[in-house]
Amino acid sequence: MGMRYLIQVFAMVGDVMILAAASFIIYAGWESPLSWILVVAAFSVWHEQGGFFAWRPKEIKVFLANAKKAGL
Repeated sequence: MGMRYLIQVFAMVGDVMILAAASFIIYAGWESPLSWILVVAAFSVWHEQGGFFAWRPKEIKVFLANAKKAGL
């Protein structure tokens, strides 16, 4: 598997991990205001960086083409 595909998979797994961690924080500590602050902060940063951009077919094609040009 080429490095560019591995990087793409890691980006996709990262999205899932952020959502899983936020879900766990809410599940485990939903009564704590700190939990909600952490979840909102993580979600807002994730959303500002593009959210599920790694899952969009157009973005995947662009990334893989650019990574190939870069020699990955």
